Amino acid sequence: MNRTMCGGFLLATLAGLAGCSGDPTGDLIGTGLAVEATPTSVFVPLGDTKQVTVSVIDSAGNEQAITDFQAAGSTGDITVTEDTTYLITNNGGRLATSRRVNVTAVNTAASSVSITANGKTLDVPVVVQPTSAAVTLSANAVPANVPITITLGTGYTFGSDGGAQVNGLDAIPQSVAADGSSISVLPPPGTIGPLTLSGVVPAYAPTLSFDLPTADSVSVDSLAPAPGTGAPSSAPALLIPAAGATSSFFDIGTFTAPDLTGDCCAAPGASSFGQYYKLDITEAGSYGINVNWSNTSDIDILLCDDTACSAPDFLSKGNIQPELDTRDLAVGTYYLAVVLFAGSAPGTISVTLTH
Repeated sequence: MNRTMCGGFLLATLAGLAGCSGDPTGDLIGTGLAVEATPTSVFVPLGDTKQVTVSVIDSAGNEQAITDFQAAGSTGDITVTEDTTYLITNNGGRLATSRRVNVTAVNTAASSVSITANGKTLDVPVVVQPTSAAVTLSANAVPANVPITITLGTGYTFGSDGGAQVNGLDAIPQSVAADGSSISVLPPPGTIGPLTLSGVVPAYAPTLSFDLPTADSVSVDSLAPAPGTGAPSSAPALLIPAAGATSSFFDIGTFTAPDLTGDCCAAPGASSFGQYYKLDITEAGSYGINVNWSNTSDIDILLCDDTACSAPDFLSKGNIQPELDTRDLAVGTYYLAVVLFAGSAPGTISVTLTH
């Protein structure tokens, strides 16, 4: 009798297990269909074509056979065609679970691809990227230390990272128009070549910015050493920027002035490794000073408030490039000492002031 009961319990247990067997997600198969696209958004340069691969997924993550497939662009700024050569099998048929479409950029704009499959629809965002920028220049040829103004065509602005390069060399941004339509930059002296832009924002995609070539070239005269850098009393006055703006100045790194700051020297016992620039501050405020140079020598920058540099203020020192700092300056005259601490004199130095 006991054996019979045990046998009954065993059969019941096996029956229970059999009732629980099978795929626990079986009721999800083929339900909750959704169209998926790779990539989920498309960035395509003007005139180019990018592909979008499409599949239909159920709630269990299984790919489904695609039916009633259609794809079209939301505007005339793109053309959308199915890639009929995609996933063709040996017998001339096509795998049923995937499709691919070609998206070709016709005009610079924001658009989308509307995809329909298995009764479901998905819109894939498309941004057509500009491939060049049309600009108007204040001048194509300028002397050294003369900024140029670059004005963009309608529908484009300079973003916060806006800038320009001449023959691949960075120009120093000076100011951006309030509406972003133009930028003033100081190109490097002695450069000749094509003008390219950075940080260009199209109105149709205001969260994006692009680096774009232009059809223009810029020529900048070679640089001559600024007169008067040999002493604070004769130092050339730098342009002091208005609040919110920047001013820059290029100079030859001669470094033949006596170092009045005591920070000397590039060589033991030497005393002539400085250059001086005057800052006439007419509006108290916070001023940033940035000095860069064309080689890897060690240069320090100090600020003096008298021509004897009797109490120099180290703005920045150490083997750092560029050297930069910010100071709150009262109204008055100051002298920026640029000292060659170690190494050889660079061919070019730049001084940039921000306010």
